[in-house]
Amino acid sequence: MATKKIAKNIKFEDALSELEAQVQLLESGEQTLDKALEVFKYGVELSRVCSSRLDSVKKKKKKIV
Repeated sequence: MATKKIAKNIKFEDALSELEAQVQLLESGEQTLDKALEVFKYGVELSRVCSSRLDSVKKKKKKIV
């Protein structure tokens, strides 16, 4: 099973929304173990994208202030 690829130019809001959808899938408990692992991996990557975007914005804000 291949992990979904995340677009490099994905907006923060879109990544966060997709992450929330992945969390709901995991919380449903309806996935097989293999599928749950794939969903988890994809969620971790989405989480990293969101964290990176937030860090970038914090740095830009700090420069402005």
